[in-house]
Amino acid sequence: MDAKLEFVTVGANRFAECAAWNSKYEILAYGGGSLINIWSPLESTNISFSQKGHLLSVTCIKFILDNEIMVSSSSDGQIKIWKVARQNNKITLELIKSIDDHHKKSVTTIATAAGSNVFVSGSADGHLTFWRINKVGEAEFAVEIVTDIDLGFMSLPLTSSMHVLPKSQTNELVIAVGTTSKFISIYTGTSETEFKLSNKLEGHGDWIRSLAFKSLDDGNLMLASGSQDRYIRIWTVQYDHEGTVIKEKNELEDDNDDEDDEDQLSNIIYKLETATPYSIKFDALIIGHDDWVYSLQWHPTEIKLMSASADSSVMLWIPDLTSGVWLCATRLGEISSKGASTATGSYGGIWYSTWIGSDNSNIVSLTNMGSWKHYTLDDISSTKENEIWNSKNGITGHVKSVTDIAWSPQGNYVLTTSLDKTTRLFAPYEGDWYELSRPQIHGYDMMCICPLNSGLFVSGGDEKILRVFKATKVIANLLNNLLGFTIDADSLDSEVATVPVLSLSNKAISSSAANQPESEDNDNDEDEYVGEDYTKHGLDITKPPLEDQLQRHTLWPEIEKIYGHGYEMVTLASSHDNKLLVSACKANTKDHAVIRTTDISNWQEASSPLSFHTLTITRLRFSFDDKLLLSVSRDRTWSVWARNGDLQLDQLTFGKGHSRIIWDCSWIETDENDEYYFATASRDKTVKIWRSTTVDGKITEFKDILSIPTLSTPATSIDIIKVGNNDYRMAVGLDTGDLITYKLELVSGEAKVHVLPENGNLIDKAITPAARVNRISWTNGVQGLQLAVASEDHSVRIYSF
Repeated sequence: MDAKLEFVTVGANRFAECAAWNSKYEILAYGGGSLINIWSPLESTNISFSQKGHLLSVTCIKFILDNEIMVSSSSDGQIKIWKVARQNNKITLELIKSIDDHHKKSVTTIATAAGSNVFVSGSADGHLTFWRINKVGEAEFAVEIVTDIDLGFMSLPLTSSMHVLPKSQTNELVIAVGTTSKFISIYTGTSETEFKLSNKLEGHGDWIRSLAFKSLDDGNLMLASGSQDRYIRIWTVQYDHEGTVIKEKNELEDDNDDEDDEDQLSNIIYKLETATPYSIKFDALIIGHDDWVYSLQWHPTEIKLMSASADSSVMLWIPDLTSGVWLCATRLGEISSKGASTATGSYGGIWYSTWIGSDNSNIVSLTNMGSWKHYTLDDISSTKENEIWNSKNGITGHVKSVTDIAWSPQGNYVLTTSLDKTTRLFAPYEGDWYELSRPQIHGYDMMCICPLNSGLFVSGGDEKILRVFKATKVIANLLNNLLGFTIDADSLDSEVATVPVLSLSNKAISSSAANQPESEDNDNDEDEYVGEDYTKHGLDITKPPLEDQLQRHTLWPEIEKIYGHGYEMVTLASSHDNKLLVSACKANTKDHAVIRTTDISNWQEASSPLSFHTLTITRLRFSFDDKLLLSVSRDRTWSVWARNGDLQLDQLTFGKGHSRIIWDCSWIETDENDEYYFATASRDKTVKIWRSTTVDGKITEFKDILSIPTLSTPATSIDIIKVGNNDYRMAVGLDTGDLITYKLELVSGEAKVHVLPENGNLIDKAITPAARVNRISWTNGVQGLQLAVASEDHSVRIYSF
């Protein structure tokens, strides 16, 4: 049973250097969790593939040697060298070198330069290392250290940029390094000589966050620097320049700092210790951002600078030819929230932004939510001084472990929850998958979800409360248009939803309120969105929403809260007839390891809590005929509860079939009303199938009739689906991220199950998650047989069979 990876999405890590554009292959490589994700933004809105290799979060990615080699790093100090190639019209990454034991802490910056085989790595261990890559064979490369400098813990490297000095006969390199000081350190050297500190540039008032070199036609270079002081400085690296003041590195310590004396600083010329005479002079100060400047990129062919900031904006700067003043020609992004800044504890903005495409008419930007914004230049309406950029869909995804995933009842879309505190809705549209809604942006980590119908679901977070959400008219119309649903939007109460300030609950806004005129003196943050006509301006319901719209216009209003649990939520499930909801929370005692039942018709408690387990219940599942409920627990036991009427449950039987935690379970749908099968997956590396025993028409026990051959690692998730007459598919997710599928056949009249093949089909590891599989879910809906997978590696994956 061959599996095809239909869709994978991973949110980008929030590091300014965790992404890089490869102009040769026209791909964007970015780090998402421990994965390196390859995206062709000019062709698709989905990831091409995700490359495993790193163990912890990817922090930096850069290309070198004519874009044929990729250098990546991670938060555990690893550096990996990859060979980039295109085979059969597909991009491939081949690991050629892994440096695991040099840096002792997270790698914070990597710099490369066109025309050079040198790259620089800076780490939180205080080391700045210069490396040399040489090709020693047809497909072999040698990586050597040229210079290793210990900066100490008082000046940790944060960012760096490197360029070949244009007039140098020996390919001398100039490297600018920004650290946790106010100075920019300038290093010089070659691939064959030692790199040394040549000078330090002063002027910024806080840590340096971004640096970028650009080559000019006259043999000079321009250096742009961005800082936490919110300013951008432009420096000129001049060839054979004679200035009024020469300030060398050894003089820097003797001078008194005077940050306010810009005139004195602007006259200083910093001499570089190079064979070719070069010096650096401050040229211009750019003021415009309201928060830290995270990223700077020069236009490949024009004197134009792009800056990305924690104030959620991307600005394009050009110099005025007459005055020399740098002006903001274009501003992209959004206006940051009122009072939000890094100084007040806000975290985010735009982490990285760059031009892409052969004609540089596209821009991609990384947001604080780990999503990518994509802009295209409007050639018809734009001028050089007043460019008009149009928004396109980019990649969106979770930025922390995905804890749960569930298909809609019709199998049209999946709902996911994550430790990134969001609930998301993904669905296919015109050949690609999109995030069509972000129903919940919460204050707690999200743990579990249960869809009741196409426009209603219940979710549980790392809190004691379950919350019920109902689609708005806008979302109903969006799903109707894009997915072919027939939700009666007119019957819904709310037009849109918003989250009031200092609240965790999504508030519904009615149609009349959504269209009322906004008061000029409206300072009430709760009614911030009321003045907008959402149906006309907020969201185009004929196409997938953009990232800004997902955050602002696709929330679902919360209609109920369900109380009763004493600790944080873990799992929940509903009967297929949508009458009964069951849930369980974290527990270390029997008093809290209970199943609470809720009457879905009125959201009231249906019966007294069901008590049996002594530790956390990890999964709850109703049988396909809704007559039985199965619970499994960390206490290594399972229990079957019989439904008595619509709302009552009584314990039928229980058992202990595993030696370690039972992580998951699944019923097997049968045609026989008096015969039941279920499967359990455990940390003891086993999967067992259980069959009911009936005496006088009543189930007395469930017996273990089959154990899958012991797996290589703990089984963390399981799901089984019926695809034909006595034809079943079972999928098992492992702690390592591996996925195994089986074909099951029930032997009629006998307590046997045939498993084909005995050891299962291991899905190609190249397309499976890199970490624990938290949840899997089958569907056999409009897109055929598909398996949805939620993983600890931050990914959501859809496989087709």
